[in-house]
Amino acid sequence: ILRSDTNRPLMAFSGNRLTHYNYRRAAVDWSREGDGLEVKITTPNREADLHVRADLASRPAPLPEGSPFPDLAAARHFAGPLPYTFDYERQTHSIIRIKGVRENWNPQPIRVDVREATFFRHPPFDGADSARLANAFYLEDVPYEWKRGIREPLDR
Repeated sequence: ILRSDTNRPLMAFSGNRLTHYNYRRAAVDWSREGDGLEVKITTPNREADLHVRADLASRPAPLPEGSPFPDLAAARHFAGPLPYTFDYERQTHSIIRIKGVRENWNPQPIRVDVREATFFRHPPFDGADSARLANAFYLEDVPYEWKRGIREPLDR
C-alpha cells in the first residue's frame, strides 16, 4: 500500500488509531451515467489527485497499449485480493496478520482514460520514466470482512 486516502473523517481517525496506514483526507467525487464511470479524487496540495473515466461497456477490455503484462491472465494475478494484511508491532516485536475474507471477487478488465494522476509527480516517483497504465479492473458489490488479528512473535 503506497497511500491511504479517505473522504470520511471517522475512517481517517479510526484508521490512524488502529493501523499504521497513515490515512489522509481527500475529496472524492464520482458519477455513473449509462456505461460511463467517472472518479475524481482531490487531495490537499494536489499530492495524489486522480481523475479517471471508465468505459464499463468495454468489459472485458484488452490490455492498454504499452502494458508490461504479456496477457490478461498475467495482469489478473495483480488484481488481488491478497488474503492477508500485515503490520509490525514494535512493543512485542511481532507481526500482526489480519485475514480479509471477500466474496464475489470477479475483477473485470475495463478500458479507462487516465485524465490526471499527480501521485507520480512527487518523490519517490518524480524522477522515474513516465508512468503508464498496466491494466484496470472493475468490481462492484463485494461483501468483505476482516477477521481478528493474530500476533506472530518474531525471533529475537
